[in-house]
Amino acid sequence: MDLDRLVEEISNKLDIVSVVGRYVKLKKAGRNFLGLCPFHAERTPSFTVSPDKQMFYCFGCRTGGNIVTFVSKIEGLEFREALDKLATEAGIDVPEFKKGPDRSPDYELMSATQEFFRENLKHSPLPQDYLQRRGLDQDIISRFQIGFAPTDGKLLPKYLQSKSFDVERAKVLGVLSREELHSYMRARVTFPIVDNRGRFIAFGGRVLDNSEPKYLNSPATPIFEKGKNLFALNVARSHIAKLGRAIVVEGYMDAISMHKVGFPETVASLGTAFTVDQAFMLRKLGADVFLFFDGDSAGEKAAFSAIRICFQAGLVFKIVRQSVGKDPDDLARIGPDAVNAALAEAKDPVDFAIAYLESQEDDPTSPNVSKRIVKQATEILESISDPMLKMKYQYHVLERVGLTRQELPIINTENNKNKKLNILASRLLYENRIIRALLSDEQARNLLLPCLFADYFIDDSCKKAFCLILENKVTFGKIAWSYVLENNEELSSIFSRFAIMDEEQDIQGLIIDVKRDVAAKKQRMIRKEKADSVSLDDLAELARLQKVRHKVQEEQNDKKERQG
Repeated sequence: MDLDRLVEEISNKLDIVSVVGRYVKLKKAGRNFLGLCPFHAERTPSFTVSPDKQMFYCFGCRTGGNIVTFVSKIEGLEFREALDKLATEAGIDVPEFKKGPDRSPDYELMSATQEFFRENLKHSPLPQDYLQRRGLDQDIISRFQIGFAPTDGKLLPKYLQSKSFDVERAKVLGVLSREELHSYMRARVTFPIVDNRGRFIAFGGRVLDNSEPKYLNSPATPIFEKGKNLFALNVARSHIAKLGRAIVVEGYMDAISMHKVGFPETVASLGTAFTVDQAFMLRKLGADVFLFFDGDSAGEKAAFSAIRICFQAGLVFKIVRQSVGKDPDDLARIGPDAVNAALAEAKDPVDFAIAYLESQEDDPTSPNVSKRIVKQATEILESISDPMLKMKYQYHVLERVGLTRQELPIINTENNKNKKLNILASRLLYENRIIRALLSDEQARNLLLPCLFADYFIDDSCKKAFCLILENKVTFGKIAWSYVLENNEELSSIFSRFAIMDEEQDIQGLIIDVKRDVAAKKQRMIRKEKADSVSLDDLAELARLQKVRHKVQEEQNDKKERQG
């Protein structure tokens, strides 16, 4: 049984309304059911469940999918784990999906290395004393599987060889040094980095004294990229899903200390700059995010840099400020009340950005400096895809620094663009109509697919949807869940939205509109790209497109006459 068939069978046997209803109070609304979204805070219900389509979608946080993706998100499970859980409930025997840990040689080697570090900690008084002084009890040490890499770097390769592992492969995986046959980590407390399937993929290490470098991460390997993982996500995932928020800190000890004092929704960016990939990992969990970086200048700069990334990922987020020189570990040591107080005072990202920019100026109140700050702040806002949210923040920036809209040319220019927001909104609705037609109407699919192209769409979700329809990953609303699972869970939300927005539309009129608009856009593209060197082929194509526009106009006139 393939994955797509399995998902279909589960949907047939388990009603999505009943399953969702275990977690969300639903109320009948026409053909669908409405409720308050469990993945973000809201007062007006925007969470929709369709029994006909066996899908859900929240129009507030744009999270959607089928029965499996819902259970996956609400319980903090991997897609395959949720699949197995629901298959068991539905009485479907799928032994091929009930797989144990990945037993590939690479992950076996990493597991053996982790066992070595764990055993060494048990017999090493110095690191035990260090962890005790840092306030870590056995429960926390076990929860995060903390170990110790001994000072003698030759012990690990000997251990791996005794277990018949390839030491050359251990070098590739960052466990052993590439130059010599000894451990990459030496005389360090170790923190294993675990992927979303529970496999050990890398290690972080901290020295027991103040020597440098204080922290050391595994190098990039075939199974590990620092910017694409979050430390402690394997422990925090279910708590993030339950609480609807994630706290992002910088270091291993920051995250562990936060867990210790009652904030199990905390993850760490592995001591590196917060990345787009890490932001999207949290976006998939539907969580509000608190960036809780160190209180020094480096931490402030890191938080400022992360603002653009969070906007780009579409996160709802705030920034926690601390006393100079303090970090989350310091605050956690004071106690949970201190952490809660800091979270309660978390700053709006734009307010934080302006305060940070002002702190970099000698005289932030001078008119010229104010204009420069506004310009820098509005450049950050360019990463916001929602035009209405972008406009709201642009006006907020002006008010924050005490300028009027007329005082700054860049904002005046932007205001002129904002006058076209109604046109843009109409365009987005038009593109949504196209995707819904491609998903639901065979004639529209046959006539429009040959003439449409990806860059025709300005809405990113419509563009992604079109590309998958073109590749036959989605046919008449049926999602290839195997493809979604292996590529991007965001796709399930995109198609759930289109499936639930199923109001009647004029397909014939839409086909005419699209044909005419596509021809006009292609003409504009040719004239713009070949302005200085139009070839005979370009002229022929322009003429052909003009004929298409005339023909489509005639079809539209005929349609109006028949209706009249």
